Amino acid sequence: MTGMGVVQQILISIVAGLIVVLIVEIIIEIKIINKIINEIINKPPKYSKLKIFLILLALLAFIALLLPENSQIQITDPEEGDYVSWRYTVKGTSNIEPNCDLNIYVFIFADKWYAQPKAIISSNGDWETRCKFGNREYVGLNYTYDICAIVTSKDFKLEEQFKELPDYKNTSSIIKVTRK
Repeated sequence: MTGMGVVQQILISIVAGLIVVLIVEIIIEIKIINKIINEIINKPPKYSKLKIFLILLALLAFIALLLPENSQIQITDPEEGDYVSWRYTVKGTSNIEPNCDLNIYVFIFADKWYAQPKAIISSNGDWETRCKFGNREYVGLNYTYDICAIVTSKDFKLEEQFKELPDYKNTSSIIKVTRK
């Protein structure tokens, strides 16, 4: 899923509707303002509870639109419990757009988390990267690995090692696979 989320689209509709209501109220008030100008000067206008509620709702909806959308990421291939070769293309989905300030990296855990090449993100948010599970010989054969994809604004060196997953904005679920 790319672009705005469903919640943001609903909030935009609410804000648009509230703006129309407020504009209509302003136009009506402008037409009768000459009749009640003396009352406004002598006595402050009273806002109905509904009007105050609509103004607060519009303000909250506007603030929600300014908040960044949460990044979402999921590994779709391999799946939990799958067997993988020593070189395997890990694939997934996200709501990350290509060429933005966010990157997707897959990390493989053996004794530490090892960074894999930065994922290539397509226009629909699908992504993939070629990962290494052990080496071509027998190192890593029949070993169970954890795989996790992260969304981050950072860049990592190939096979950079970490005791914990490095700084991220969001992660996929961790899945376990076995090297065949």
